[in-house]
Amino acid sequence: MLQSPQSHGGSDWPGRAAGTRRGKSLIADIAYNAYVKGLKEIPLSTRVPKQVWSELEQFMREEKLDRSAAVRKLLWAGLEGWRQKRALEALAEGKATFMKAAEIAGLNVWDFADLVSRSEIVWVGASQRRVEQDIRAALAEE
Repeated sequence: MLQSPQSHGGSDWPGRAAGTRRGKSLIADIAYNAYVKGLKEIPLSTRVPKQVWSELEQFMREEKLDRSAAVRKLLWAGLEGWRQKRALEALAEGKATFMKAAEIAGLNVWDFADLVSRSEIVWVGASQRRVEQDIRAALAEE
């Protein structure tokens, strides 16, 4: 799982002392991961419709990013959303355990639990009936 600068407590980020808070931006996270994990960047070329280009230019202006950084940031955010969607679907369909779904999403268990609660999916799925039976049985014993 890739770490964000906020979650890493070491002092291996150039010019930063141990325990100092790192950047909060997604682009800083990407740069940090590239530095710490030794990720290699691979050139990527694509063609986009004019409307997408116009929106990308607006994004670049507002975020004060060059084209490459803007595309990396948007691509990273899109992939992050895609991973989370896949994880939620796998959890809801019973194809992954909670821990495995958190791993698929690229999140720690607590952050994934927060994502699940915001998504309002029912992740106990087929075992929901079993949970209800257990509750009734427990109440009957009292």
